[in-house]
Amino acid sequence: DADTDRLVAEGEQLVAEQTQEIRAAKEAADLTNQAKTDFLVNLSESLRNPMHAILAFSEMLSNSMSDLSEEKVQQYIRFINVSGKRLLPFLNDLMDISRLELGGMRFKMAEHSLLELAKQAIEEMRIHSKGIEGFEFEIVEPDFDTTVACDSQRIIQVFQNLFSNAFKFSAE
Repeated sequence: DADTDRLVAEGEQLVAEQTQEIRAAKEAADLTNQAKTDFLVNLSESLRNPMHAILAFSEMLSNSMSDLSEEKVQQYIRFINVSGKRLLPFLNDLMDISRLELGGMRFKMAEHSLLELAKQAIEEMRIHSKGIEGFEFEIVEPDFDTTVACDSQRIIQVFQNLFSNAFKFSAE
């Protein structure tokens, strides 16, 4: 009968649409899962080098403390300290990602000048990183207002990550 054929056709169409939606959702989930995997691989590689340095220099200190000069001991301690400081941002990033996924990330929104936040990020990097002393930053004052509502610490973190990547992946 015609009504039955119409109902069957509508049911088949609905099943086809839902199947397509499920496939699209699965593809999106697969992409998200791959992005997480890629992130964890990159993070693991980034964590490994500073951790090896911390372990190696602390082991050298504990095994041969009496044989080392005071200067060498101080040098090893500095290496350990620098390596630990390199690990901290990665661990903070992991915590931030966990908070974001759990919905527990809190933002302190207020009006800030992006230009001033960029300048602050550069200055903080100059203070905390010996590797950027030779770089010159030229910030062109825009002819428009750079004030936006944002979490200043998160935006500074974004700027620092951008600058850090620029240094890391640029030729000397």
